Amino acid sequence: MSRSSIINSALILLLLISFWLLRSSQDEAQTSSQEEHVIDYMLRDLSTTTFGQDGKPHRTLNTPELKHYQDDDTSELLAPHIVAHQGTQPPWNIYSDTGWVSGDGELILLNGKVKMRREAFADNPSMNVDTKNLRVRPNEDYAETDERVKVRSSNGDRVDGVGAQVWLAEPMRLLLQSNSKAHYATKKP
Repeated sequence: MSRSSIINSALILLLLISFWLLRSSQDEAQTSSQEEHVIDYMLRDLSTTTFGQDGKPHRTLNTPELKHYQDDDTSELLAPHIVAHQGTQPPWNIYSDTGWVSGDGELILLNGKVKMRREAFADNPSMNVDTKNLRVRPNEDYAETDERVKVRSSNGDRVDGVGAQVWLAEPMRLLLQSNSKAHYATKKP
């Protein structure tokens, strides 16, 4: 075997080993980046209440399952139920299929079907709001969606639209963004 054949064989072997090392390091990098977003703890049948400065309940979160991720400090919720307490008035009950909470707790994404319910009080009828994919800023008592919104009240009022902004604190307001249609029931004399 000539010297040039040995050198060529060594270079080809070196090239193959380099390719193999590069490929295995890329596979390890992909595997480690996929493994970084792992659950560090899970809670079942969670119920947690945040209190206001007056010592009264402000918000309650109920969920059958919460998964927390260490890498970005986010949490995923299964069938969350949020209760937004309103002082002496009935609270808003907000339900969704799933949810996601940012690491700082400033943003909650309620995914899938979202139902907002408030019981009647004084001269105010009960109210039902149905939509999808609601973004909630709990510290601001504010929520918004870009999806279709359907509002129904126990006195027969109906309002439909696309996209909404909702302020849950008193005075409660709901602003529909587009394609709004309303039917207001009148009282019989």
